[in-house]
Amino acid sequence: MAPRDAKSLLPPRCAVFAISDFAGEEVLFPTARMETKNSMYEKHFGLLRLPFNVAPNPGNFFFSSIHQEALAKLRYGVESRKGLITIVGEPGTGKTSLLRMFVASAAPTIRTVIIYDPRIAWKKMLQLILNRCGLKAPRSDTEAMIRRLDTHLKGEQNRHRTVVLLIDEAQMLPEDLLEQLRLLSNLEAKHEKLLQIILAGQPELEEKLAEPKLSPLKQRVALSLQLSPLNPDEVNGYIQFMLEKAGYQGKELFDRSVVERISSYSKGTPRIINSLCDNALFTTYQCFEQCVTMDRI
Repeated sequence: MAPRDAKSLLPPRCAVFAISDFAGEEVLFPTARMETKNSMYEKHFGLLRLPFNVAPNPGNFFFSSIHQEALAKLRYGVESRKGLITIVGEPGTGKTSLLRMFVASAAPTIRTVIIYDPRIAWKKMLQLILNRCGLKAPRSDTEAMIRRLDTHLKGEQNRHRTVVLLIDEAQMLPEDLLEQLRLLSNLEAKHEKLLQIILAGQPELEEKLAEPKLSPLKQRVALSLQLSPLNPDEVNGYIQFMLEKAGYQGKELFDRSVVERISSYSKGTPRIINSLCDNALFTTYQCFEQCVTMDRI
């Protein structure tokens, strides 16, 4: 049974309704909890969709100065056929979003193969690369697969096209697979790298590449990009950008003091900002308020 003073356990100013159980006791529930989060949350703030979705979406990509620079360097590295590029950043700093933005904005002459989970065997990875290039992969012969890929890449080069292999969460790649990727990076024709490889991962990727066993691979890294968290001004810009993309046109939802607290708690990491803002808006909606206050963070 809920105690008679159950209202004291609810967030301040939240509306409640009461129902009676068979013993005549009064049980209190917040009304908002009886609604679906998505539909009522959006209606309450006049949104077209949830603004702080944690799933990466190229259409909602916020270009901080760091991300703008990283995307420009990615394009330069690929168009110049540099060969091997690494992107390193802490979890939630936008590595996957950056990869997706690169793929979504790539020129028609760029062919992309993206792998989000690299915890697969070398043969399986080769099969994936060939299949996504529109080629039928030999069943078991990895050398035959590499020869077929090499022929295909040379044909693409002759047609002035570039093939890019993008691997997310690359810190999970085992040493033997990294060595195989080094061998793929050796494929050349006309003094150009045939396959452009982009490895995106957490700082452990950098640590792994620093190991003596992998020094031959590290020496082939032509560009190494670092993604850092957003600064406080960028956190404010990020929040406003995400609200605008979701169709918000009302008065200010997050004032400067609230944004400063979000910036402090999140340390500028977009994924954490999304979680804090989403939870804050939902709690604000539950309490039938129109703007986020400090006690909602």
